[in-house]
Amino acid sequence: MNEALASHVARVQTQIMVSLAGRLAERRARRCDDDGRRCEFLLSPQQLLAAHEAGHGAVGVALGWCCHELSIVPERDVPVGRGRGYLAGFASVCPAALVEDVQRAGRRRKCIRLESDAQTVAQLALQLALLEPDYGWMAACRIIRRLRAETEALIEAHWNRVKYLANTLEWRKTMAQSEIESCLRGIQTKGTKK
Repeated sequence: MNEALASHVARVQTQIMVSLAGRLAERRARRCDDDGRRCEFLLSPQQLLAAHEAGHGAVGVALGWCCHELSIVPERDVPVGRGRGYLAGFASVCPAALVEDVQRAGRRRKCIRLESDAQTVAQLALQLALLEPDYGWMAACRIIRRLRAETEALIEAHWNRVKYLANTLEWRKTMAQSEIESCLRGIQTKGTKK
């Protein structure tokens, strides 16, 4: 595999993991203790949404990307998926080199339909599956399972930081890059050892 293709594959894998992280962080938030038992109290929808968005941000940072904005403020005028839902919150996560471009374009999202996390994962996994010897939906499923396991391990490894970020996001509703970096300070990023 040439260098440009390897770089593209790594970028797509990171995007899949960031997209998977929201739902996986929600699931982890529902599990209170380390032995897998359920919480004895119910989490509010706001707490689950904050955990969801914090999961996206923390996994992106752990993989060496930049999280420059988090929000749990609903935007009912922004359709998500096939039009059945709206933007309940968002995490702006991208490679550091693209932060300025994404920030400039970020407010234009009001005029477009956004994909759901699941749609993003499926489309990107199908792209990666084309590189597999037995390309197709079964290869895409294998890729998703592998990346999901890696994402779950990242969330578990950084769970205290994810919780702290989620609690801060629940309280502030919207966070900028400097606030996010402050919450995630000390998180082990891809390629570093702690």
